Amino acid sequence: MNWDLPSEMKTLLLILGCLNCCHLLSANPCVNHTVLDQPWRSTKCANTDCSSLKCDEDLATGWYRFNGSGGSTIPDKLVPRNLCSTHAPGWLNGTHPIPDDGEVTRKVCFHWRENPCLWSVEIKIKQCSNYFVYYLVKTPFCSLAYCTGMGGKQFQLVITLLGDCDPESMQKVMLEVQLLFGKRLPDLKLQLSLGKY
Repeated sequence: MNWDLPSEMKTLLLILGCLNCCHLLSANPCVNHTVLDQPWRSTKCANTDCSSLKCDEDLATGWYRFNGSGGSTIPDKLVPRNLCSTHAPGWLNGTHPIPDDGEVTRKVCFHWRENPCLWSVEIKIKQCSNYFVYYLVKTPFCSLAYCTGMGGKQFQLVITLLGDCDPESMQKVMLEVQLLFGKRLPDLKLQLSLGKY
């Protein structure tokens, strides 16, 4: 095959390659997102202690990163009513992903009255190097808002078993590790793999 292309063709291919690269880079939510630095979103902020009531009814759909004194992650535990400067605080009903998970879909619940998940929306989450980005949608109405805190960290433990192992032995190893680390690392994610000598 002859790869001797005219210089104009080489230039055109180079430009197309750069445009494609730039498009891929701009589509990466770890690079292209909006930063929200709002102290009022903190779980430590009651609506009577901070500013006026807030809501995310007008939030534009898109990728966001929480950063600053308000916190960096959406809490993955129930948040009591009337915190985060809103009536019905939004909390993550699930876990944050680890890098190997890629982009995941999770449910955010909004706690009101005696119902921890009276309203909910689906969002996407991706873990970038040392932070999370969230694909957020507007809340159904006011006063519902996404809360932030400092949680959301997970640990992954990969165990490689050498030799021949049956499924029962692998389950025993998983159970022992869970018992050993489960209380100290509640967000531990275990992964077993089989290796060869």
